[in-house]
Amino acid sequence: MHIKGHILLCQIFFSLYLALGAGQTDGEGIERVWAMSGGMASSTKSSGPGARSDQLDDHWGFWNWTKKVMLPSLLRRRLDTAVAELATQTQAFETFSKEQKDRVPRWEAMLAAHEAPRAEDEPAPINPYKPTVEPLTEAEVRKKLEAQEAEEVANGKSRICREIYAFKPNSRRPVRPLAKSTSEICAANARNRFARLRGLQATYSPASLLRVVEHEKEQQRVGQLKQDEPEPELQLVENEPLFLGSGLTTAQRACCVASVAEMEIELRKAQCRDALVLLRNQLHMKARLLVYKMVHSRHQAMNTRSRTLVNRNEAKIKLHVEKYRAARRALVVLLGNTPAAFPRLRQKDIRCMEDPEKPRKKREDRAKGSSSREVPLVSTNAVDGSDQSDQSDDEDIEDDGQKKGGDGKKGSGESKHVMSWIWKSTGMAGSDAELEDALRIEWCKASARKRRWEEQVNLLREEWRRLPESLKDDAEAWSRRAAMARKRDEDPEVTEGGVAYAEKQAAMYRRLIRPRLAREVDEVSAAEVLEMEPQLQQDSDDDDEEEVASEEDALEEEDA
Repeated sequence: MHIKGHILLCQIFFSLYLALGAGQTDGEGIERVWAMSGGMASSTKSSGPGARSDQLDDHWGFWNWTKKVMLPSLLRRRLDTAVAELATQTQAFETFSKEQKDRVPRWEAMLAAHEAPRAEDEPAPINPYKPTVEPLTEAEVRKKLEAQEAEEVANGKSRICREIYAFKPNSRRPVRPLAKSTSEICAANARNRFARLRGLQATYSPASLLRVVEHEKEQQRVGQLKQDEPEPELQLVENEPLFLGSGLTTAQRACCVASVAEMEIELRKAQCRDALVLLRNQLHMKARLLVYKMVHSRHQAMNTRSRTLVNRNEAKIKLHVEKYRAARRALVVLLGNTPAAFPRLRQKDIRCMEDPEKPRKKREDRAKGSSSREVPLVSTNAVDGSDQSDQSDDEDIEDDGQKKGGDGKKGSGESKHVMSWIWKSTGMAGSDAELEDALRIEWCKASARKRRWEEQVNLLREEWRRLPESLKDDAEAWSRRAAMARKRDEDPEVTEGGVAYAEKQAAMYRRLIRPRLAREVDEVSAAEVLEMEPQLQQDSDDDDEEEVASEEDALEEEDA
């Protein structure tokens, strides 16, 4: 997961999830050994060279032995997880491919060409995981719409979209105290722009004026518009509803010019994309500001200055969040369904890749969960009982960190961390080229996930097959050592002790094979169990005969 902090190009070239044959490699496995070894540094720093070396060997030897003893449980647990996840990923990939069956052959050819071996001097083909089309920004959409309006001037089309674009974002900016002359000029410009917008709506969206009349009547009914208040044109313009296409009903939008709704859809999509980009930038700045405040800010003056910067950053984050939510709500109304490219932005989604505000709580949660992880080894054939309940979609929910069972997944360390979707590509909307590009990348990633889980299942099954062979080889090695000890011309007591220790080790390794065989019996049918019982009994009898023969040989040597 460390690669998630790198740039997109680095993730594409070096991510293990996209590497052939990697399976679900535990890239942090080696770090667990180093984490355990770190605690020995302070306890051995004053030891002599020999004592320190022996202590390190003891710790690492115990670590290796624990890993060997736990290996059957680890392999079967990972195999159960891999088989279940493979079924899920396969179903998702097949559904995706079925929906995009016209494009799949072309994507398969690109993926095969990218993964095929090639000479060093051969040019690299197009990387199917790399985006080739940049999504349109808000400014680019504005230019595009202006170009379309220029072509429609001959047909009597007006510049209604430009007026909407110029007025709507400005009405969402925070109010700041300005000089009197500047404030009056801005207010006059806003009123003039608002009047032009109302005139354009009278031509291209007459239903908007009907909504304006209904709104004024509603205000009069509830008593909000009184006789002693100023005229409507003298009121604050930012408090007046615009009643754009997204603020009308379906029947009312049918009376408007069709291009008006299409223009607003394009504008809202661009606003969502730009809001996410700005939100990510501000969250990145927030992470750096909090780290700077924690490390470098001391005393009241510096802390106050740092807190002021954080508050300014937080205000911008809220502004971009509200812009995204408002644009998405308008898209839902205009499209009639939920846009897949722009998910709902909940409060818990607004966080950095690794939220720096809760490092202490994460340590406390990890300490509380350390005791719960110390459970006896059991088979994991049962369905995972973790909480899979749906999470609330309330936007006002405050996120207090990763709660226990909140994400419905189990894991340890980085596997518990779920990156917010705002850091992922959301290029599933836009022009046709953008849609094609985004679909190709998502299909290739789905294919990579499916193949990695297939590789993981195959690797685990092969490791599961080799596990008893490896343990059997260790047992045979100790049996050979016992035979060699009997042939040595040494003191009978020393010989007896060496033979006993070697036979004990051999018997111990043979016992380690039994959990694996028991798992095999659990997975086969009853008929296969009946067929396997004679062989298992024969193997057990052979082991008992070997132990009896070893004891008889030892007794004969003692009598001699």
